[in-house]
Order: sequence, then C-alpha cells, then structure tokens
Amino acid sequence: LRGHNFGNLFIAALTQVTGDFQRAILESSKVLAVRGRVLPTTLENVLLKAECADGTIVSGESNVGSCGKRIKRIFLDPPSVPTTPEVLRALEDADLIVLGPGSLYTSVLCNLAVEEVREAILRSQAPLVFVCNVTTQPGETDGYTFSDHLEAVFQFLPRERVNYVLVNGERPQEEVLRELKKSGIEPIFAEGGEWDFPGKILEAPLLSPEHPTRHDPGRLAQALVEILLKEKPSFSLYFALHTKNGLKNLKIVRLVSRLGKKALTRSE
Repeated sequence: LRGHNFGNLFIAALTQVTGDFQRAILESSKVLAVRGRVLPTTLENVLLKAECADGTIVSGESNVGSCGKRIKRIFLDPPSVPTTPEVLRALEDADLIVLGPGSLYTSVLCNLAVEEVREAILRSQAPLVFVCNVTTQPGETDGYTFSDHLEAVFQFLPRERVNYVLVNGERPQEEVLRELKKSGIEPIFAEGGEWDFPGKILEAPLLSPEHPTRHDPGRLAQALVEILLKEKPSFSLYFALHTKNGLKNLKIVRLVSRLGKKALTRSE
C-alpha cells in the first residue's frame, strides 16, 4: 500500500465491494458528501506512464508522482481508451471548463491523455481556465516554475484554447516559506516577463491560511465565478435569484482519472 494516497485506496476498496468502478465513484461521493458529480474519465483498465527527461520510462500513477525526475511527457497504455457518454455530455453542456488544481500530471493532465476528452474540450465553446498549483509537488514537479506548468498544459492543448490562467499572487509568511523549503516545496508565482500565450493571466490571493500548499476553496470559487460572470454577464441575475453568494446552486462536475479537471455548468 506504500505510495498510494487514501483517495485511491478508498475507491479501490469500494470497487471491490460494488464490483464496478463507476458505482464506486458514486458511492464514495455519497460517503464523503461530495457536492456535484464526480465522473470517471474512462472505465477501461489503463496504465499511466511518463517519459522522463533522461529517457527513462516510469509506469503507474504512484510511481510517476514520486519519480523525482523532470517529466518530458505522459501517455497511456493502451494509448487509446474511450471516455463515457456522461463525460462528453458534461463537457458539451459546460459553461466553464476548469483544469486543476491538483497533481499536475497524475491528477490533471492525465485526463487530457484520453483523446476523446481532449477532443471534446477542443470542440467546446466554453471558456477554459487553468488553475495553477500554489506550490511545487515533491517527486512530481520539483523545481517547476509557473512557465513550466503552462508548457505542460500546452503539450495537450493549443495555447489559444486556454482562455485564462489563474495563479496565486499571495506570498506566504517567511517562516512558512522556510518550513516549505525544508520539505522541498517551493511556492509558484507568475514570474515577471512575457509569455507566448494569447489568453489572460490573472493573479489573486488564493492561498489557504491553514494549508499553505493548497488553495483556499472559497477564494478559488469566488475567482472562478468572477471569470464566469465576466464571460457571461447574464449569469449575474441567475446567481442573484438563486443564492446569496452565487455558488450554492452551481452544478460542479469533477472528472477523475482511473489512473481533475472540472466542468462547471448551470444547475438544472
């Protein structure tokens, strides 16, 4: 069990109990009181692999996430697996598609390695937001900068398909930075300079006060809603009529790999 996170073990156990991966996702959502829907990107047995910068090939999600080497690319074995009709429908109906936050390769981009998912995102007219992680992740993105995260996304999606990049602009306190550095973790900020990127890079104070390696859920949700309202001003009336804070009745669909991205749509 070493190297596997609790979420994966929990879903694996429920899969054995229910005999069905999709049912396990549904039941885990109920047990954990997850808001919205969680959809598996694929129901096929598939292996996530990574080619490292030194040419070595790493197999398996836990091994990829702890390889400690710079990752050149990720791919699936077998390379072509179908997604589900529910995923395609969620992406087709989405008003805003959100990639991240989460483990860059083993949680976020692995979903884009499913060709049907990537093609559905390219077909969609919904604005796409990439939420950059607030820190590097030991073993998976050691030494990565903001630009490195962007370039990893652009391996799967054309630059012009990413409409917004949301990045934390709040600097942790010095004592927090020292503790993070001891653990091999570095904060990620949008470096000065220019990027070969036609979309908009938005900085906001997104850091969780309690967990300096994570986003504050409320701040992140508010930033995403502001982007949605900027793209679709008519939603302002919808939020005003349905909830005080504009979030309660928003339908959230999270795609999970069998190995995140999120699609936000209006409530039905």
